[in-house]
Amino acid sequence: MKELKVLIAPWGDPMGWQKVKYRFGDDEREGWDTVPILADNLGVEDVIFVVSDTLLNSVIGIAKGDGWFLDKLDKKFDSGRKEEIIKQSLKAWNSLSSSLDNGANPEEVYDMIRGMVRNYVETFIEKYVNSSIKSTKLRKRIFVEFGTGRFKYLESIGSPVDFYYSFLADLAKYLISKDVLSHDQLTIYLDTTHGINYFTIMTYKAVRVIASLLANLIDVRVITYNTDPFVPGADVNKALFVSQTENILAEPYTSIYVTKSKNSLSSEEKNLIYFLASVKFMLLLPMLYFVSTESMDNKISTQINDYISNFQFNLNSRLYVNKESRHLKNIELHVKVYLWQQILKKIFKGQTLNSLRNKVTDDGLSLNELEQIVNSIKNPAVHIAKEEIEHIRHVVYKEGEQYIGIRQNADINWVKRNLLAHAGFVLKSPVKPKHNDDPVFKISDTKFFLDTLRYSLLELAKTQ
Repeated sequence: MKELKVLIAPWGDPMGWQKVKYRFGDDEREGWDTVPILADNLGVEDVIFVVSDTLLNSVIGIAKGDGWFLDKLDKKFDSGRKEEIIKQSLKAWNSLSSSLDNGANPEEVYDMIRGMVRNYVETFIEKYVNSSIKSTKLRKRIFVEFGTGRFKYLESIGSPVDFYYSFLADLAKYLISKDVLSHDQLTIYLDTTHGINYFTIMTYKAVRVIASLLANLIDVRVITYNTDPFVPGADVNKALFVSQTENILAEPYTSIYVTKSKNSLSSEEKNLIYFLASVKFMLLLPMLYFVSTESMDNKISTQINDYISNFQFNLNSRLYVNKESRHLKNIELHVKVYLWQQILKKIFKGQTLNSLRNKVTDDGLSLNELEQIVNSIKNPAVHIAKEEIEHIRHVVYKEGEQYIGIRQNADINWVKRNLLAHAGFVLKSPVKPKHNDDPVFKISDTKFFLDTLRYSLLELAKTQ
């Protein structure tokens, strides 16, 4: 079995952590963090550190020579390394301050902030992870996400949910870059030992959402860990146990949350919802008709860049960052469509999404082609599609029965019920191709049919 294993570790601020003993199974060792003991024992080769951009507060504190931060550095690094960290932080802070004074654009400023935070985290990875891990193959990635909070040197105003949206996008792209869909199983280990505040729940939520989406094609297991709480002043010679808190095989599911009224949805939002409603209920022809052929990868990047371009910065006694002018709500739709695009591309090897969509409206798709979906997808709703294909092939087509279609002026509730009952085949009679015994289906392009279909899918999307 080809398996991809990934360890995800949301981190708060590693500055204040203390060296303790950790115990995982039979392995007991001293360390600052649980990543080394978990990575060595779980056999992972990829670890993702998820942090907030608000760690900038610590970088500024070091640069300003704040005694609290310098005292913490004293306890963790030798004098030479401490001086290097201070110089690096001061240089980066002076550069950022100069850019702000000179009116640099928000994208440039935020790129500097992310770089400062990434360098800060890498300093502690070097100390906490590299110095105590046994594995030499561990690949490490740092995801710096959008955070909020008020600190001594930083005030970042925004929505904590944007941390979830940005990590959702980062994780989806990362897993696709690892060719996750070519594996039989993805195992995500989530270590919540050092996550704080909203970081942990937002990270967990994103993991579960992506696990459920990918589970439509491959097996996805999510295993979470946490550690006994450390109380300052407690006996450091007593090991803290790292324990498994959850072990689940993700169920294939595509969630859709329509919070806007129908009239306030943009045409793009509606098309994304039509598609996701189709895949959620395994409505085969609507699924391929409404699939977006646009690069969702680019759409995600554009939305994040637009979000950053609206940041407002103000530097006085502390750095003020306002992220409230725009939020990343639609990115969840884009990420879900992005992953489903990858799933369909994997199923229909050699065919582009454009060609599939054109077939649905022009020449039609054969039942053999549609069976490629039902034979690959693990969504429980797919059994209805399998039964419908068999019914069409062996009863309707062979015996010449008329296949049900959407009646002119049909009641919308009738349409919704029949779309679900017939896996989206409530279209028109199958078309007999010239050189093939396999019936072909295509979408009717009449305005009545499409309007009825769109309305029905929008109503189905509200069904959780």
